[in-house]
Amino acid sequence: DSIGAKMANSLKVGSDFIIFGEPTENKLGIAHKGIITFKITAKGKAAHSAFPQSGESAIEKLLDVLQRIRALDFGKDPVMGRSVLNIGTIEGGAAPNVVANSASAEMTIRSVLPSKQILNKIKTVLKKKVEIEVLTQSEVQKLFTVTDLDQVVLPYGTDIP
Repeated sequence: DSIGAKMANSLKVGSDFIIFGEPTENKLGIAHKGIITFKITAKGKAAHSAFPQSGESAIEKLLDVLQRIRALDFGKDPVMGRSVLNIGTIEGGAAPNVVANSASAEMTIRSVLPSKQILNKIKTVLKKKVEIEVLTQSEVQKLFTVTDLDQVVLPYGTDIP
């Protein structure tokens, strides 16, 4: 949860440089991707599966939105490469013979673009009765580099404030 980094960042002291001990295989970390973890929730109307026309499947809405999200271009950076999306969990429905009245998915994007840009792209593909909730986010960090050292771009977030 980076509580120590957050506390240090709130102090009124500063420095020109800082050395951060992250697991980088003794390579100089020159950047790390941002992260946005969010939940997409779709609402529908429950009905018996023998009469699906009486309901509205939240699962079908969610699947449609997830496909649209997967098709989005979340950007590429010459140093950090492409943003990557992982759909980590999907939940929904009450029983196989019931049209689902709700469904949700939690996902993470390791981003090379600012969070606001990523979220704006996602919002363009949301449908009626589909909402987004941001669970965590941290911005891309590009760091000061030193020449003649092995360097690495970290595909994960670090405690760097």
